[in-house]
Amino acid sequence: MKIDTLPPEIEPLCAGMPMVQFDYPYDRLLAASAAFRVVRYAKFHDAAADTSHTLDPLKIEEYTSTKCPYPLLDADFLSNVPDALRDITTTVSEWVAPFALPVVYRHYPVENGDAASCAAWPQQIAIGPSTYRSPQRLRENLIHEFCHQWHYILQEIVPFDRYPEFPRDLVLPSGTRGRTASEVIGALHVSVALAVWRTRRGRQNDVAPLRAYAQGCVDVLGQNDERLTPLGRSMMSFLERRMEVLSG
Repeated sequence: MKIDTLPPEIEPLCAGMPMVQFDYPYDRLLAASAAFRVVRYAKFHDAAADTSHTLDPLKIEEYTSTKCPYPLLDADFLSNVPDALRDITTTVSEWVAPFALPVVYRHYPVENGDAASCAAWPQQIAIGPSTYRSPQRLRENLIHEFCHQWHYILQEIVPFDRYPEFPRDLVLPSGTRGRTASEVIGALHVSVALAVWRTRRGRQNDVAPLRAYAQGCVDVLGQNDERLTPLGRSMMSFLERRMEVLSG
């Protein structure tokens, strides 16, 4: 459902973006998501979903038509994830809540692939071999993918763009093709979150490439403004301001 005017109970969820608005109301977003998921699952299956499982990634798969195609991550590789999560939330204490989201980790069978996720299989993250082998890449890819997970959850409730009214044909600053306006906002979101991380790690010199990437996302969105909902425009502006603060 496309929403241009937000219901009052949804407005606090749309004042900023998870991960980069440090006082974001995560509990309220998860409660809203649970309510929307129950309605959607009942619609697709002509039966009420079990409300106790609305945040269980594997149970969610039982109510969705698209299954994650990747196998579960082997225990040896999975053992690196808890330490990485602890390091992330120790460095950025405001991220304790968003990184508590239940997530299933899977193996991304692409040798040079870092990680992957998809709105069609919520709360599942596939991690590639190149990420397992590098503590820094693992941490940054977890931040990247958790941003996407929260973006997906928020998009379940209210959209940032007018897809499929417009085609999936935008190009990210990295050269990646076939993206919607919402996915460009997602890329902008990740760049801002990584700027938070690198700043807290004392890596300010590594923020400049993120700022350039973020500006590239803003440029793409500005050239395709008609594809955005009012909320999408608001989120783009919020993220642009956050990046200016972090890299100023």
